[in-house]
Amino acid sequence: MKRIFESQLQAMKAPVDSNDVIRKADFDGQGLKKTFVSSGLITLSNSQVYPLNSTITAPVSVSISAKSTTNYAVSCTVEAATGNVGDIKVSNKLTNGFKLSFNGGASSATIRWSVFGD
Repeated sequence: MKRIFESQLQAMKAPVDSNDVIRKADFDGQGLKKTFVSSGLITLSNSQVYPLNSTITAPVSVSISAKSTTNYAVSCTVEAATGNVGDIKVSNKLTNGFKLSFNGGASSATIRWSVFGD
């Protein structure tokens, strides 16, 4: 069960600075103790017509400050979309970034992402 403190929820809703923010969170059972939090907004564009989706075949890279491990969780929220986004997929987690895609027929989606982890 995830427990996120109110200050963290407010930080995730606030405009994102280019600097990473350090916060504490408690992810029971996931081995994530004092956690590093980084967040941002990204717009994914789908250049194909439903049922095809270009973000599936070419996910968009998201860069984060280099971490010592890939033991982190990524939370995503749709901020705006033109059409049905469907599910958001996080893939190719590396110590300095990850990739995002969605499987719906939307022509674009603006996604707020947040990273929690060691």
